Amino acid sequence: MAWSFYPGKNLGAVGDGGAVTTDDPEIARRIAMLRNYGSATKYVNEVKGVNSRLDPLQAAVLAVKLPRLAEWNARRARIAAIYADGLAGTPLTLPTTAAGATHAWHLYVVKTPRRDDLQRALRERGVETLIHYPIAPFRQGAYAEMKDEAGRLPSQTRSPRRSSACRWGRISPRLTRTGSWRRCTPRSTPCASQPETSAARVSSPN
Repeated sequence: MAWSFYPGKNLGAVGDGGAVTTDDPEIARRIAMLRNYGSATKYVNEVKGVNSRLDPLQAAVLAVKLPRLAEWNARRARIAAIYADGLAGTPLTLPTTAAGATHAWHLYVVKTPRRDDLQRALRERGVETLIHYPIAPFRQGAYAEMKDEAGRLPSQTRSPRRSSACRWGRISPRLTRTGSWRRCTPRSTPCASQPETSAARVSSPN
């Protein structure tokens, strides 16, 4: 399994970083070589690799943060519950958690056919949202050989046009305390619902 330690992730370093975990010794050996110029023995390159070792500074930062990860994830879950309660009954398609799974809530992604209208209304109220990967990977120039894959990837084709993600961080004490959300009306704004206060704007909790 691949893990990203990009600064914006739940467990983020102060620069780019990542890790791979596996219970297969052969896969572990090959990954260790690939991240180290394709070398298991110094100056002996068995395969073509890259310089992709996690530097000690990033490792030190992650070691300090790791013990608090469960606490931070629990806080994200509490904020997600506030959002879910406030947005219940709106036309938005809200994120769900599969049975038997635990959601890390790296992002809170909602779907709506009026995504641009919703994003504009939230932006006017100081609430930041992002559209992640607005161009599906198979439609990027780098993957031109996959240009005919749209029929096999209906979710990838639809989602970039419908999804908007809210990043995490500070949330208004008033909103946390009351869970109050103001329902927008068609005459006032095109959005379905949004926080009563713009302090629901979010940033990294750590």
